Amino acid sequence: MEHCADSATNSAMPPTMIEIAPNVFVETGFQRVVVGAVLTAAGWLCIDTPPLPADARAWLISLQAISDQPVRYVINTDGHRDRILTCALFDAPVIAHEAAARPLFGLGRNFMAQSASELTGDEQTFLQIANTRFTPPQITYSTSLYVEIGGRELVLLSQPSACAGSAWVALPEERVLFVGDTVCLNQPPFIQDGCTAQWLEALRRLQDGTYAGWTIVSGRDGVISPAALGPLVEVLEAAQAGVAELVEASGTRADVAALVGGLMARYPACVGRERAQAERRLLAGLEAMFDGLNGASHA
Repeated sequence: MEHCADSATNSAMPPTMIEIAPNVFVETGFQRVVVGAVLTAAGWLCIDTPPLPADARAWLISLQAISDQPVRYVINTDGHRDRILTCALFDAPVIAHEAAARPLFGLGRNFMAQSASELTGDEQTFLQIANTRFTPPQITYSTSLYVEIGGRELVLLSQPSACAGSAWVALPEERVLFVGDTVCLNQPPFIQDGCTAQWLEALRRLQDGTYAGWTIVSGRDGVISPAALGPLVEVLEAAQAGVAELVEASGTRADVAALVGGLMARYPACVGRERAQAERRLLAGLEAMFDGLNGASHA
């Protein structure tokens, strides 16, 4: 039996869970990622999953406290490890863009242990992740995918940004847009595939009023205002300009490492293990940008 939720009165909802539109929920209390869920007459649609098994189970418990309907689909906004590791716990088909899904097919048996090592230094949490079964996406798409289920309509849109397989999830009737890692306000951007030009184009579309009146949900920061996107745009523009300057000066791929320090200086709150990981990711992204621009210049 379906139970409709009222965020003002439903005591089952944890304090970090908000209802941003009728039966559309966002949870900001988990480590690393923000996840969403849409309740339909046919069951739940989950948008991304927490990286830690304990958090994934807590999320499921919270959803079942609102409605005991099953999870019908899990939708991934990209293929980053901290969004996909616990998909199997939701016991539902996983949908992802084909560019996000492709690297996940045929992963070795060490994938979960390697991911656990990257995500945590705690032995108990490491074992929980390493012992979780991984399931790659079963449904993929290239440009867009229209989903109609239980009286709800969702549109999944390819939007290369943090990676080539990044995607947005739009609920047109509710005017809600989940943008995943396209928006990351409080941490260095992960430029996985060097899609900086497309990323900047996407951010400017969020800024220019195309989605005026919509509720925009970042996969890292929760509900955000387009007015807050300026610093992220500036970082990506600085990265793009720095790499382009190296290419024009016939610099080498190794030279991009000199750009990392200046870009990371914009994030003084990122410290310790998280900072070291962010620096590695940023360097890999700058190298991908260099490869793309250098290849284009030679062509």
